Amino acid sequence: MAESAEKPDVKKLAEKLDQDIDEFIDNLPKSKYKDGFSEDNWQEEFDKIPLFMTEAPENIEDCPQLEALQQIKFASEESTREDDALMHKDDGNQWFKKKMYKQAVKAYAEGIKQKCADKDINAVLYTNRAAAHFHLGNHRSSLNDAKEALNLKPDHVKAVNRAIDSCMQLKEYGEAVQWCDKGLQMQPSDKKILDLRVQSAKLKKSADKEKRKKQLEEKKQRAAEEKLIAALKTRNLRFLSDPVDGEDGDPDEQAKAFVTSLQSNEPSGRSMVNLDNEGVLHWPVRFLYPEHGHSDLVSAFNEDTRFLDHLEVMFSLEEAPPEWDPERKYQVKNLKVYFEDYDAGKLVELKADPPLKTALQHPRYQIVGGVPTFFILSTATPYHEQFLKKYSK
Repeated sequence: MAESAEKPDVKKLAEKLDQDIDEFIDNLPKSKYKDGFSEDNWQEEFDKIPLFMTEAPENIEDCPQLEALQQIKFASEESTREDDALMHKDDGNQWFKKKMYKQAVKAYAEGIKQKCADKDINAVLYTNRAAAHFHLGNHRSSLNDAKEALNLKPDHVKAVNRAIDSCMQLKEYGEAVQWCDKGLQMQPSDKKILDLRVQSAKLKKSADKEKRKKQLEEKKQRAAEEKLIAALKTRNLRFLSDPVDGEDGDPDEQAKAFVTSLQSNEPSGRSMVNLDNEGVLHWPVRFLYPEHGHSDLVSAFNEDTRFLDHLEVMFSLEEAPPEWDPERKYQVKNLKVYFEDYDAGKLVELKADPPLKTALQHPRYQIVGGVPTFFILSTATPYHEQFLKKYSK
C-alpha cells in the first residue's frame, strides 16, 4: 500500500497568507482619502442623502437615491389608478407650497397620466397644473389646462378663475369677459369675478378701439403706397438691382418691388421718397464731393425744382463757405453735375437748369437704394479733370 501524502500545516498557511496581505497593503501607495466628509463639507454631503435632506432638489433626476424612493412609493401592486393619481396630486401640492412650480407641473402631469376614471380628480389635477403654469408665466398652457378641467367638470369655479387670470395676462380680454360671465352664472356675488368683469370689459373696449385705429392706419398706408407705386410707374424710372427681371421688367412690378424694399428696409428716421397731395414726388437726394470726401443730403428734393435752385442756396456768396472750401472754389458758376452710368462705367454730365424729374428720367440713370445720388465737381480745381479721366479709361 502506497504511503499517504503529508498533510499541509493549515496554521502555517494561514499565517503566510496574513503576512502576504500585510505586505501587499504596506506596499500600496500612500494617499489621503479625499472623498470623505470634512468639517467644511459635511453638511453639504448630508444634504445629498434623502434621509437627512432639509430641502428637496429642484430636479429629482439630479438625485438618484430620491428618484429611486419616488419610484418605490408608486410601485405598490395594491394601489389603484385613483390612488396613484391622488398621491401625485399630493406631491404636486407639496411642490407648489414650496413655490417649486416646475416640479409641481411634473407631479400633476404624472397624476394625469394615470388616466383614472374619476373626472373630479382629473379636473383638480388640470386646475392645479394650470395654477403652476400660471406662476411660471406659461399663461397659454395655464389657459389650456383650465379649459381641460372645465371639460371634465363644467361647474369647477377654480378652473374658471384660472381661465380668467390667464386671459387677462394674454390680453385676450374678449374671452376673459366670456369666462367672467360663466363664473358669475355659478357665483353671481363673487367680488373678484365681478371686478374682473368690469376691468376686462373696459380693456376690451380700449383694445378694440386701438385695433380699429391700427386697421385704419394700415388702410391709409396701403392707399398711399398704391398712389406712390402709380406715380413711380408713370415716370418710367429705372432702379438698380431690382428684385424682378432687370430693366426690361414690367414697370408695375418694378415700382411695386421698389416701394416694398423701401418699406421693409428703411431705418427709422431716415428720409425716403414720398408723394404729396398735388401728386409731386419729393426725393432724398445726395450730393457727393469726391475731391474733399464730403457729401450733403437734401431730405425732400421736389422733383419739379432744379439742381441750380439748391446749389445757389448751398453755395451762396452771401453765406460763409463750407469748412472744406475756404478758397470758394465751389461757386455756382464753376459747378458741374454728374451721375454714374453703372452699365457703361462712365460719368454722364447733367445740366443744372432742368428739374430733378428730368435727370431721374434720363435713359442711363438708375436709382440706387432709394436715394438719387449725384457728383458735384468744380471746374476751378485740377481735380475736376483728374476725376473725369478715371472714368474715361
